[in-house]
Amino acid sequence: MFCVAPKHRHKGEGRYLLSELIKLADRNKCKIFLEVADTNQIAQNLYLSLEFNPISIRKNYYKVADGYKDAIVMVRSVHNNTTK
Repeated sequence: MFCVAPKHRHKGEGRYLLSELIKLADRNKCKIFLEVADTNQIAQNLYLSLEFNPISIRKNYYKVADGYKDAIVMVRSVHNNTTK
């Protein structure tokens, strides 16, 4: 599990970290699964650009101040080439 601290966001650091994880997963022929809040469009766009695909929804997955948020479960299949 990893996250990018707010002061480091929008600088490409999350994309870099995830790209390195993808390279490792592809070399080892592993799929990557992740969850993202259904309201986090920026993260969803990043994951989609790195060839993750939504596969299901986890209802009420995240507890927030005013209730719960759903999570979108995404997967990236194994690729034989390196990532973008």
